[in-house]
Amino acid sequence: MNPEYQNVRFRAVIPEDLMPRAFGVITACNPDGLTVSDAQNKNATQRLQAALLDDNRLHFPVTGGSPDFSHAEPGFGVVWDSPDEAVTWGRKFQQEAVFWIEDGLVQLLSCTDEQSVFVGRWQVLCGL
Repeated sequence: MNPEYQNVRFRAVIPEDLMPRAFGVITACNPDGLTVSDAQNKNATQRLQAALLDDNRLHFPVTGGSPDFSHAEPGFGVVWDSPDEAVTWGRKFQQEAVFWIEDGLVQLLSCTDEQSVFVGRWQVLCGL
């Protein structure tokens, strides 16, 4: 996994009545870690959202980025049943990694091997 993923910060719009105890964060941008055009990223994000809607997945907007947000990728917080399900979706959308948040703790999960890394607390990484 790219070590920069461990320096993530989030911007999220979570409906106050929603805040799940556990959820994943996924983006469809820059598949396989390769930089693609804004148009390709926008199309991939639309395909991800359509797939989440088709699967009746409760989701909300989340943007992940560098600490200064000079690099940011739009994505979604998704209520999945398990971290394994988040990784499966990450693989489906050719992502190197996804995030799993449970009880406010954020884990970075590789989509290519069994590696996981604790990256911080959700409230801190969101600047709350």
